Amino acid sequence: MKYIDGALYYNNPIRVANQERKLLWPDVESHPPDIILSIGTSCTPESTTEGSKWSSWMKPKWFQVAVNRFDNILDAQNAWDQFYEEVREPSSSVGQRYIRLNPELKTKVKLDDVESLRWLKDSVTEVLRSPKWKQDTKAIAQRLIATSFFFEKDPNTTDESIIQGKLNLRFVDVSILTVAHRIDSLPLSR
Repeated sequence: MKYIDGALYYNNPIRVANQERKLLWPDVESHPPDIILSIGTSCTPESTTEGSKWSSWMKPKWFQVAVNRFDNILDAQNAWDQFYEEVREPSSSVGQRYIRLNPELKTKVKLDDVESLRWLKDSVTEVLRSPKWKQDTKAIAQRLIATSFFFEKDPNTTDESIIQGKLNLRFVDVSILTVAHRIDSLPLSR
């Protein structure tokens, strides 16, 4: 049996998740989801290629192509951007159903820089505690709660001008008060 690190192919597994939702619910596979939430660990603004120890004339072209391909595979934000461009519908609000939370940092951390992990954690925490991120996170949590409900029309309604039915919660054995309490107790919602 052979195992390969998923990050080499799906550093951001959004395509896998989208395909899986279609397999789980084939009756609505052609419809956009209620919401898809992709959570990243952080990103940096467009970075320029760092200088190398080798002169550009010493690097074979195939080497630079391989390095660029590897960097592209590891770029989870780029994977999201490509996915989003494919699924969004510019003339509708469907794009609002696809959400990416990925704090932007000013400094890029190298993949193998373990000494910067504490700094990375502190920097991401600082971004997440900002008022804008708190507001965005709370709004997303509210949207996730809203997608937990569905309306079931009463089949015995005789008046076609009136729609009657029940509002149901998709979760089994969980009350809305429990859900609301859990959301309210999140550290980012304060």
